[in-house]
Amino acid sequence: MLDDARRPVPTIRGHFGVEFARMETHLESLTRDFRYALRNLRKSRRFSLIAICALAFGIGACTVVFSVVYNVFFHALPYKDFDRSVVFEIRNTASAAGSKGRSYFSPAEFRAIREQNHVFEDMIAHGVVSRLFYDDGKSTRVLPRGEAVSTNTFDYWGVPPLLGRTISEEDGRPGAPPVFVMNYRLWKREFGGDPNILGKNFILRGTPRTLVGIMPARFNTFGASLWMPMSTARSEAI
Repeated sequence: MLDDARRPVPTIRGHFGVEFARMETHLESLTRDFRYALRNLRKSRRFSLIAICALAFGIGACTVVFSVVYNVFFHALPYKDFDRSVVFEIRNTASAAGSKGRSYFSPAEFRAIREQNHVFEDMIAHGVVSRLFYDDGKSTRVLPRGEAVSTNTFDYWGVPPLLGRTISEEDGRPGAPPVFVMNYRLWKREFGGDPNILGKNFILRGTPRTLVGIMPARFNTFGASLWMPMSTARSEAI
């Protein structure tokens, strides 16, 4: 018992005080350097302006280069076989002085080209829907432009919807219920990303249409805010 009492008590050794002092020294040095830099910037304003502009230009250039490289090599467009898609137009080779050509087609021309096509795997068409109004029963709002698209458009691009479904061949048949698909930005901006609007009716240009799908954020084909099906009836326009 007496020997145990005489045994020395272990002590805790460390460098806590030294480390704390070093940290204070580093902070003081950093503060002094910062104040010194500010004084120099005030004295030489021309140099400061050049340095700030060069820094801003460098950051902007790096951001642009990174965005291009990232989207091209690491995060390419989400569309299926986007690098194999082409846009063709009609050229008038008989008369150089006359009309050189056009990149739009009448409904009859598109249907004829699609039916006689033996070169391309598939073909799609689209047309601008301007002056698009949305009536929610309380007020009427003007929406960004929409697009009327051939019913195979979403199968062609191969991008699944974020919510709901896309436009199908049945939606373009005569007598089919009017439907439309909304893009992600319009859904977030106008409706706060509310998923409960799916399946609701919207009055678009005086016609009730059911919202059947919301597309992902990176799907912005044709720059449209929403897409409606074209009719497959030969008597109706594309």
